[in-house]
Amino acid sequence: MFSNCHFFLDPNLDQQLSQSLRKSLTEFGAVEEVESLNCTTHLISNSLNCSLVQTAKELKIAVVTSSWVEMSVKNSRREIESDHLLGKIFDGIVFCLTSMSENEKERIKCEMGKNGAKFISSVDLTCTHLIAGQAWGKKFEEAKAKSSTKIVNPQWVHASLSKKFLQHEEDFPVKYNLQDDLNQNNFTGSSQSNSQHLFQGLIMALISGDITERKELTEEIKSHGGQVIKNQSPKIDNMVAEGVTHVIICGETNPESIKTILKDYQKKAFVAVSFHWIKASIKRNILMKISEGGIPEMENFTICTTGFTSPAVVAGNKAQQSIGCLINAAGSTFNNKLIRGLTTHLIAKDPLPASSEKYNKALEWGSVSVVTEQWLNECLNMWEKVDETEFIFKPSIESNTNLGKDIKTTTLTTVPVTKNDSTLLQKEELEVNNNNNNS
Repeated sequence: MFSNCHFFLDPNLDQQLSQSLRKSLTEFGAVEEVESLNCTTHLISNSLNCSLVQTAKELKIAVVTSSWVEMSVKNSRREIESDHLLGKIFDGIVFCLTSMSENEKERIKCEMGKNGAKFISSVDLTCTHLIAGQAWGKKFEEAKAKSSTKIVNPQWVHASLSKKFLQHEEDFPVKYNLQDDLNQNNFTGSSQSNSQHLFQGLIMALISGDITERKELTEEIKSHGGQVIKNQSPKIDNMVAEGVTHVIICGETNPESIKTILKDYQKKAFVAVSFHWIKASIKRNILMKISEGGIPEMENFTICTTGFTSPAVVAGNKAQQSIGCLINAAGSTFNNKLIRGLTTHLIAKDPLPASSEKYNKALEWGSVSVVTEQWLNECLNMWEKVDETEFIFKPSIESNTNLGKDIKTTTLTTVPVTKNDSTLLQKEELEVNNNNNNS
């Protein structure tokens, strides 16, 4: 019954109970360890105050109560350890998450929280584990610099829950890319081991942008195995004849134009995407996944802005593009009206004008993430939705002074929205009535 079981008895157990447990275990094939926990598979204890419990958990030894032995003997079969664990699986674990989908994050938070762990949003001195989908990013680098923080992939959580005790972290390393199971032939999310063949099999048409931009991008694509057709203003029929797989938008100053271009080419069965996808794929040495011409998980975002005194911001080292163009390049929808129930993000820029009631309303509603423009740039640079909590907008002293001034006339309207059940909902729409349409 207890074959392959090497047990260690908590010295604080009642002496009579210890004798009974020892007899039952050894009679059914178990071996007692008396000198150390090194070869131990099971620590038997009824108290979390036992000094050996934490050591046993660190060594990934199952810590069970005496009931595990007693019930096994009573039922003439070995009981499942998980039904007799001392404490919870993730007791003492303080964890942070990065580089995974929001759904996966929420699931891990829930499962680990129910089993004793504490979630924190940043990697600080209390963080014992960083659970990462990929080996990159700010949190990953911070965790690497801390010897007290162990870095594991999400399978560590699943395996620990499945086996009902902590698994060895070294068995669950985080790789540079964990998308190896993606279809390598769909050209929208496949892994490549050699950067020289990153775009192999892809034929691209470059549109928009200036000559210098297109030339630089052409060289980058070719140096990574891709092909670029020569015609820089190709017609649809020509692209079909030349076997074009991807239409790359090199630059655009009109937010509505980039959205229209993406949709038009997608209707023709081309993969249409911004040049940011090329840059991110090269940076991460993987064909990043594309969702409706943009970044996965961002296609359903509606983003508003405030504090931009001019329509242009700098995107990396390239020419200036409007913030709305960058939003649409990410696959999201740019709408400079703040609409309750529709707007998901407000990108704010210091110093905020006194007329920026958008910022105040976003905070009041609580349903809108207020972030810096760096959040959008990082999403585009990595071609992945990054955690907003690292880019929360905090007004400067100047902004706080401005926000305390008299606010210009604003219009707050309610728009009835009819649902299938004919129930009318009220949707607030905020427009700022001043000359600066991007306030």
